[in-house]
Amino acid sequence: MNRFAGATGLALVRVASQAFQFLLFLYAARVLSTADFGIFSMAYAVVLGLTVLAEAGWREYVICCDEPDEVREASTIALASGATMSLLGMVGLGLAQVAGTTGAFGVIGLMLLPWILLRPLTVVQVGVLTRDGRLGAVAAVQWSAELASFAAGALALWLGQGVIALAWGKLALLVVELGGYIVCNHRLAFRVPDRAAVRKMVVFSREILSARVLSYLQGNFTTLAIGVFFNAAAVGIYRAATRLSGTAQEVIREPARFLGWSWLRRARDADEQVGADGTAFESASLQFLEIVLSLGAALLALMAVMAHPLIHVLLGAKWNDAVVLLTLLCIGGITRLVSTLTDPIFPLLGKPRLTRTLAILTTVASVVTFALALPFGIVAVAASDIVAGILALGVAVFFLVKEGGIRISQLLVVAIPSVLAVLAVFAAGAAVGELPQFAEGPNLINLVAEGLLLAVVYAVTLAAGRLLVPRRKFAAGPITA
Repeated sequence: MNRFAGATGLALVRVASQAFQFLLFLYAARVLSTADFGIFSMAYAVVLGLTVLAEAGWREYVICCDEPDEVREASTIALASGATMSLLGMVGLGLAQVAGTTGAFGVIGLMLLPWILLRPLTVVQVGVLTRDGRLGAVAAVQWSAELASFAAGALALWLGQGVIALAWGKLALLVVELGGYIVCNHRLAFRVPDRAAVRKMVVFSREILSARVLSYLQGNFTTLAIGVFFNAAAVGIYRAATRLSGTAQEVIREPARFLGWSWLRRARDADEQVGADGTAFESASLQFLEIVLSLGAALLALMAVMAHPLIHVLLGAKWNDAVVLLTLLCIGGITRLVSTLTDPIFPLLGKPRLTRTLAILTTVASVVTFALALPFGIVAVAASDIVAGILALGVAVFFLVKEGGIRISQLLVVAIPSVLAVLAVFAAGAAVGELPQFAEGPNLINLVAEGLLLAVVYAVTLAAGRLLVPRRKFAAGPITA
């Protein structure tokens, strides 16, 4: 029960984290220019890449450790990897300074070097608490850290720190997280590992690191490439759109990740206990996917249709160039909702390598379509996200059918009502835009009224679709591990 409560708390923390970050983003969007926001986005993308390399798989390694000495050795290696990546970052800043291209970018990078250095120690401390089943402590520290980050960033913006304020928010997050975890564990000890121990840690973390690098590239490659091909203002506009659509997707993905693993694990255990053929696991998988599609498609479809009033009311008129981008990115997000099922289903079926294969194929699709679209501008780049999402959807469906034991007909039964509801929302959105009461322009009252109206259209169409689709026609079949 304590583990369940802790895991629930972590899921809620991720939702709260997105809320805090979103509020800070809204405040910053009102204060900063599009170019300033773009500069921070590029600098943080570089820092995040170095941090991903420094973190490697130390958290997961610690979770699997049995001896205290192994944890101490992991702390040493984590600090060493952080120092190495920090040094690499300093060299990069030095070269940029020689080339005369740093400015605010360099200041932000310099401020965030401690993040690269100490973040690996933080994930080691998280691993210790996770291994001991103290998820409630992890949740409490993360709550405090996210609140501190929001408070520090907002205060710095209010004091006129400009784009540097966002870096102060990240540093506050780091200090509270690391300090909180150390207090919870009552220690921070180091031990120099021998060559065999280093080799063991490197081999263990290799697979985890490769998956994380792929995830990083998929999420941040566009930011860096747009900065190189266009300018900081274009990066700012694109990142504003991705921040809004990404917040919606994270609000869906984080609770869904916890729910999916928990729900499907219980269903698998139930099948094993009674010697069943996997029908409970299959049923749980389809029900989980139906919930994710119903809720996720609703949120993303409403954001896509209401992109103009959302951006105008929340961010201001100077961000209106992000309207088309937000619409396209939200549609792309809808195509990726099925991946929330592939994350837990294959490891629980004893096929974890399929998760990595899917990550590789999805990343390749995203990078290729992005590269082809880049010469045609940022609108084409946003449109390429839909193409990449459709390709990823096709791959996910292929593996679910071939390796997951789920039939195409079952997936259609689950997906058709949500697809019909999304189409109805887009049709209703076009009609609402012609109504005279919405012709005055975007404002908060119209935003809320339009959102409620479109939500009703979605809910009614979804309910009608579920009644019309012959759900019982497709009997559940067995899944083989």
